[in-house]
Amino acid sequence: MTCTAVVLSSAPVNLQVPGVETLVHVSSFYDAAGLLDARLKALGRVQTERFFFLDDDDELPADFPDVLAECLNHP
Repeated sequence: MTCTAVVLSSAPVNLQVPGVETLVHVSSFYDAAGLLDARLKALGRVQTERFFFLDDDDELPADFPDVLAECLNHP
């Protein structure tokens, strides 16, 4: 089963997340309504059953692949 990491960024970034598809959505927002709009627009581009949001400056823990596999295999 595949999953998408939706990366919200104000500028294009080359970010790869191991084990998942990465979708970078470039958008600038200044309030909660703008963040919601950016997330909804990004969701319209997701082509997998499961996804999660990731900021362009987030760092994933070393055990991320194990945690992801456990989450994807859980009903």
